[in-house]
Amino acid sequence: MFWHEAGHGLACKYFGRKIHKAGLMFYYGMPTFFVDVSDMWMSGRTPRIMVSLAGPIVNVIIGGIISILAFVLPPSDYTKALFQAAYITYLIALLNLNPLLELDGYYCLMDLLEMPQLRRKSFDFLKTQLVPKLRSGTRFNREEIIYSIYSVLSIVVTVLILAFVLYIWENELSLMIHDIFTGQDIRVVILLGGLTVLAESSLLIGFGALFILYLYRVHDRMLKSGEQCDPKN
Repeated sequence: MFWHEAGHGLACKYFGRKIHKAGLMFYYGMPTFFVDVSDMWMSGRTPRIMVSLAGPIVNVIIGGIISILAFVLPPSDYTKALFQAAYITYLIALLNLNPLLELDGYYCLMDLLEMPQLRRKSFDFLKTQLVPKLRSGTRFNREEIIYSIYSVLSIVVTVLILAFVLYIWENELSLMIHDIFTGQDIRVVILLGGLTVLAESSLLIGFGALFILYLYRVHDRMLKSGEQCDPKN
């Protein structure tokens, strides 16, 4: 996630906009990195879409590198693990491009349709206006058609994703956890250990970037304070 968010941040800086804050947050109970690129709302539609796509593009690049390594290395259990890691990386990219979740694809769709706060307005329309509209038999306008389709599809996809996660937990994760604690599959332990080290390294890089950003802000404030106190000004 660090490299994904770094992609958003670098794209934002490429278009000459400011990053107001960056760091760690909890999303659905899981710690994750974030970069505030809200300054991009002052830019045109195409730059905003490019910044939203930058994160998934980074995921695809990383997945491609892992796939190449798995392809060129001699076949072994570790190359199988690399292929699985590449698959997960591609899956994360596709998940982020899903416009029915409040992720990167959603912001791309908002910019393409030029409809801010699409998700909130869609669910508000579903809760308060859709049924009366159907009962009255009046014609739907463009916005109402989009709100109806988006809200209904979002609910259906959310239910399907929840069912898929429960299926994975029941059939894959529980078996993997059993193998780890019983010591039946040492390769899984090594792979998870490597992923843990990688995650911790990314965490340290994230904290380092956050500290540098803090020092930059302090330096900027000191310069502004010096300019205000300068009698020549």
